[in-house]
Amino acid sequence: IEGGCYRLTYLGGEFIDAVHRGPPSVTGDGHSTIAQLVKLENRRRLETRPVSSLQAVLIDADCRNCLRQQGLSTNSRLPAGKTITLKTVINESSSRDCQNVKSQVHPQIIAEGAKVVEQLGMTWAGLDIQCTDVSLPPEENDYRIIEVNAPAGIHHHYLIDDPSQVTPVAEHLLEYIFTHKTGVMGI
Repeated sequence: IEGGCYRLTYLGGEFIDAVHRGPPSVTGDGHSTIAQLVKLENRRRLETRPVSSLQAVLIDADCRNCLRQQGLSTNSRLPAGKTITLKTVINESSSRDCQNVKSQVHPQIIAEGAKVVEQLGMTWAGLDIQCTDVSLPPEENDYRIIEVNAPAGIHHHYLIDDPSQVTPVAEHLLEYIFTHKTGVMGI
C-alpha cells in the first residue's frame, strides 16, 4: 500500500489524536558506512533525554531489503546531509520520524475509524491506517486500515518531532478512567 502510516487513537468513542509514524532513517556524514550510522543512531537513542525512541534500529532482513531497493548496502557511505530510509516498517522509528497530524485528518477517515472501534466494542483503541494523504477522504485516497491495537500505546503520541504539538493522551486516558470509574479494557 502506498503512502504513510498513521496512528489514530480513540477513547470512549471519541477521536483524540493522530500521529504520522515514519520509518527509521539516518543521515550521512560523508564518511561513515550505513552500518556505522545505525550504530551512532542507536547510541544517540540510548543517550538522548528526553527519550526519543523505545527501540534500537536492527539491521535485519527488512533493513537489508530496504537498502537494496535504494541501491545501497550496510557498507555504503552516504554523502553528508543525505537522509535515507532504513526500513519499511515503522516500529523502530524515533521522534524525529513522527509528527502530530490530528488537525489534518479528514472527517470521513475519523468517522470510519470510530465506526470500526465501535463495532469491535473497544473503549481504548489505536487504529493504524495507511494512506497517500490523511487529509483526503477515503474515496480519493489509497486508504486501508492495517491494524487495530488494544490497548493503544501512548508513546506514539509523545515521541514526535515537535514537543509543542503533543496531545496529552495519558491525561485524557486517566481522566476517562477516573470520571467513568472503570477501566478501558474489556475482557
